[in-house]
Amino acid sequence: MKKIFLSVSVLIISFVLFNSCSDSTSPKDDAEQIDSKILINLREELSPQGRNLMLDCQTEKIYPCFNYGIMHNVVQKSNLFKIKFLGIFVPEICLTALGPARCYINLGQLNDGNYSLSLEVNGQVISAQLTVSKNVYKINYQQNPHFAFNNPELHRVPDNLIWGWIDYYDDSLSVVADSFLDSLQILGAQTVQLEKGDYGYFKVDSLNNLIFPGFPKRTFAYKYEDTLEEIAELISRYYDQSIQISLYDWRGAVIYNWMIVVEDHKR
Repeated sequence: MKKIFLSVSVLIISFVLFNSCSDSTSPKDDAEQIDSKILINLREELSPQGRNLMLDCQTEKIYPCFNYGIMHNVVQKSNLFKIKFLGIFVPEICLTALGPARCYINLGQLNDGNYSLSLEVNGQVISAQLTVSKNVYKINYQQNPHFAFNNPELHRVPDNLIWGWIDYYDDSLSVVADSFLDSLQILGAQTVQLEKGDYGYFKVDSLNNLIFPGFPKRTFAYKYEDTLEEIAELISRYYDQSIQISLYDWRGAVIYNWMIVVEDHKR
């Protein structure tokens, strides 16, 4: 079976380009003024090269094309990030679906410690404090009419974690899902207890259940310290089993059973 190579980081980068996010030092003549609150989500980009903290920024206002971008400029001085939002980029070609203007801002690979964020829009400056630790990113800021962080606390995906979901339409296929999860553990996957909270790619409730958009029938998370070759082979066996399997790992790999997409990172 042909294998297509892809990673979570590639998906994120593709999304950024597709949404016409613009990093500029000054507004363009045809840029529109930002006239609504900017909503920010913390995201951790995973890749074999390390982890980058991303700010997923979008306007509260909905525009007639979903590829509008937010023009911005970022300056870093030691532990201070100055982020200035300059205007709304209006693309020449409209992708006709409603959506907010959007951009991703990459703050890079941050060491544990405290950082200051200066967020500016329309001459208004808001300060926020970012704390980075081994397990979590935390934002502390005052409520204001210009910016809001939707997830001011983001848990970091633990090293050696694999996770994912299984979905199917016929409940009789639950035995197939059980067979797959049993096989993962035979390959060396170990059960893991995660802290409750938002991990960006999923959320964890108080019962250690993973929560994904769309609420698939089954979810899972394991500690797995080997390469993904055997797991990729295992998932390929479920290609025609009338279930959908998505599996991800802590270095940005992703495997889908319906079109085998995998990037294996040697430990």
